[in-house]
Amino acid sequence: MTQRAAPRAPAQAVKSGTPWDHGFNGADWSGVDGDGNPWQCLSGTRQSPISIPEPTTTVFGTAQIPASFRTNWTYPTLVSNGSNIEVEWLSPFTSSVLITAANTSGATITSVLDLPADAPSQRVTAEPLQFHFHALSEHTIDGRYYPLELHIVHRVTDLPACAAVGGCFTVTGVVFELVDAPDNQLLEPILDFAPTREGTINVVPANVNIELNSFIPAPSQRTYVTYPGSLTTPPCSEGLLWHVFTEPQTISVNQWARFRNLTSFKDCVNATGSPAGHRHAASRRMLGLTETEGSVAGPARQRSTLVCGLLGVLCASPPPPPPVSSPPPPPLANSFVCTPKAFGYNYRNVQPTNGRTVKLATA
Repeated sequence: MTQRAAPRAPAQAVKSGTPWDHGFNGADWSGVDGDGNPWQCLSGTRQSPISIPEPTTTVFGTAQIPASFRTNWTYPTLVSNGSNIEVEWLSPFTSSVLITAANTSGATITSVLDLPADAPSQRVTAEPLQFHFHALSEHTIDGRYYPLELHIVHRVTDLPACAAVGGCFTVTGVVFELVDAPDNQLLEPILDFAPTREGTINVVPANVNIELNSFIPAPSQRTYVTYPGSLTTPPCSEGLLWHVFTEPQTISVNQWARFRNLTSFKDCVNATGSPAGHRHAASRRMLGLTETEGSVAGPARQRSTLVCGLLGVLCASPPPPPPVSSPPPPPLANSFVCTPKAFGYNYRNVQPTNGRTVKLATA
């Protein structure tokens, strides 16, 4: 297998520059990226997330996407090959996400929002790069926060205006509601193999499936809101096309507790019983985390971040234990026992719409 660097997700794009965290839910995000360019978080006028109105035709009126302009989602099953470098598709990627774009010179990825139904248009492919979660949800729907929001990040390069800048990005959001019911089996491969300590990178065992397409509502329920926005973490770059489904997935009470334990602030010790003071700087950079993110009160307190990437490094399980008859191997440097101490959140406050176009697509 050819080993290559995993593509970086826009939502985790900061490799250096001003440190930041979610302590004030984005209200204090003033800084620069690794090249010294100012963030747009506090100066931008088309920032994400937003507060989505009640998703009804009565509320949106004529601000609706024509049926011919609707986005089509089709994802193959994500199958792990067990690699410790990257996770690859084992079946042909015959279809991905097709979005409508304006068929005019200089059209951007968000131009479709202002197109009349009879305007020239074209279909372009949005390549899925990775997915990750925010808790609480970043978008609100009819004033309601949800416990969890999934973001699937895509890149578009076959639109001339996008190719000129190395690609445009579009993000699909799926919210999850908390239910007192059996576990959502779609989440199990992710929760089962997620690392417990920040900076620790594991891999999904071979042949484990993640049914990404099943996270998307069925065609008969695909009502979504679309608008021009930004990354929801620094540098908060604008020009993204957002789609947010209004029909929620579910997460059980049991799974919500597991997720919060995984992403909590925690005290960790390694297998020898000594404090887990090493910060795994290289691994943190691979995940796009700042050097201070997740620190509570010194190096022994760590926060685990759940980040899962298509074609990138995935959360995964440690190797299986040796047979009982064999002597145990020496503990690994990144083998930790972590005890949750406090539960944090990684969502940004909703942002003003500032008169931008927000449209509804009904099932």
